[in-house]
Order: sequence, then C-alpha cells, then structure tokens
Amino acid sequence: DIAYKTFDVKPNPGKYNTFRAVVPVCGGTVTVSYENGTVTASATVPGGTLRYNGKSAAIPTNGSVKL
Repeated sequence: DIAYKTFDVKPNPGKYNTFRAVVPVCGGTVTVSYENGTVTASATVPGGTLRYNGKSAAIPTNGSVKL
C-alpha cells in the first residue's frame, strides 16, 4: 500500500525569480517550477494539490497545472 495517498506542493520562491525542482516520491516524481510569478507543477503519481498565494488546484497525473 502507498504510504501517502495525497500530497501538497507549497512553493515559497522567496528571493528567487525562477527555479525548477524535481522531487522523488513513492512511485514517481513531482516537478515544480516558478517563473514570472507563475508556479507550474506536474506529477507522475495521483493525489497532488498545488497551493500558492491562497489558491489551490489539483495536479493531474501525467499532466500539469499553473497558478
């Protein structure tokens, strides 16, 4: 059984104008990037939610979402 069925991605750009990160998770990866005030997240596993600046959106499996 999967240890975590849901997960949140909560980026905090701080002083950075751009960044990109790939994080391994059980059974896949989560990728998050930030550029020009927009955060993009994608995941190869289900159950993710992107949360940024008081907004949230589901991260589609093998797709991406922007906030």
